[in-house]
Amino acid sequence: HGFFTNCVIGHLWHMVHGAHFKRMFGSDFNPHLYELIDTCADHRHWEGGDWKSSRFGVKHDQSGGGHAHSGAMIYLGDNWPEEYRGSLLTCNVHGNRVNRDRLERQGSGFVGRHSPDFLRAEDPWFVGLKLIYGPDGGVYISDWSDFGECHDNDGVHRSSGRIYKVVHGQPTSIDAKLDLRQLSNEQLIELQTHRNDWFARRARLNLQHRARLEPGAVSSAVSPLRDLIRDTQQPLVHRLRYLWALHVTQGVQTELLLQLLVDPEIDIRVWAVRLLADRGSVPASAHDALIARASAETSPFCRLHFASVMTRLPLHRRVELAEALTAN
Repeated sequence: HGFFTNCVIGHLWHMVHGAHFKRMFGSDFNPHLYELIDTCADHRHWEGGDWKSSRFGVKHDQSGGGHAHSGAMIYLGDNWPEEYRGSLLTCNVHGNRVNRDRLERQGSGFVGRHSPDFLRAEDPWFVGLKLIYGPDGGVYISDWSDFGECHDNDGVHRSSGRIYKVVHGQPTSIDAKLDLRQLSNEQLIELQTHRNDWFARRARLNLQHRARLEPGAVSSAVSPLRDLIRDTQQPLVHRLRYLWALHVTQGVQTELLLQLLVDPEIDIRVWAVRLLADRGSVPASAHDALIARASAETSPFCRLHFASVMTRLPLHRRVELAEALTAN
C-alpha cells in the first residue's frame, strides 16, 4: 500500500487508486465529487492556528515540531528493533526532527497513530528531507543543513547538505562487492523470503529487468511461484512477494487472479483485485467474476479496492459493480 506525507492540511495520506484528496488550496479538477478524502492520521504535529505559526520557535514542540514534512519511509529493514517495523517515519522540516506514526488497519483503510518522535537534532540547521533503509537495515537520512525553510530564496548554503546513517547496535556486515545482478533467477526468487525488504524489492526489480530485456528468460524460474502463491501454509508476506514477483515478470494470468479472489487471506484478495485492473482495464473475461465476488465480499478493507477499480470497467459494468457493493 502506498502512503505519502504532506504539509499544512495534514501530514499522512493513504494512497488509493482513483481517490481525490483534500488540497491546501484550489479546487479539484473534477467538479462532480461528493467529498474529498482527508488525512488518515488521527493527530497533527502542530497545535493548530495559522499554519505560519509553526515556522519558528518551540510553540509546537510537544506535538511534533510543526506542520511541514518531507520524505516518507515505512521501515521494513532488519537492523532496528521489532517495535519500529512497519512504522512510518517522516522528516519534520521546522521541528528539526523525525516524526513517527504507527499504521493500523481501521475500517476500509488505515489510521496513523501518533508515536514519540524517533529522532531530534540539537542542531537548528538540521532540515531532514528523505529517509531510506539499506541492505544492512541501517537508515540513511539526508539533511539540507540550512537555517530557515523551504520558502527561503536567498541562495545561502545550497551546497552544505549532509547524510547521516542511523543503526541499532552493530548491523550485519554486507559484502562490499554485493551485486544482485550477478545472482541467478532462482537466487533472486529465494530473496523474496529475506527479512529485509530491501533485498526482496531489489531482487524483484532485477527479475523484472531480465523478463523485459529477454521475454521468457525467467519463466522457468518463476513458474513454481504459482503453486507457492496458492499455498495457504506459506507466510502471508512470502505469498504476497511471490505474487508481485510473478506479476512484474509477466507471469500472472487472469485465471490465477480469479482463483485468488476467494482466498482466505484478505490481503491476497485485495491484490487479486488490484492486479486484475493493473494494466488500465479489467479483462472482459473477469467482469462477471469480479462483480459476483464484490457482492459476496464482507471485508471493508477489500471492498475499498473493488470500489477503487470501478473506473477501469466499461460504464454499464461500473453500475453493476456499484450495485453489488451497495447491496451488502
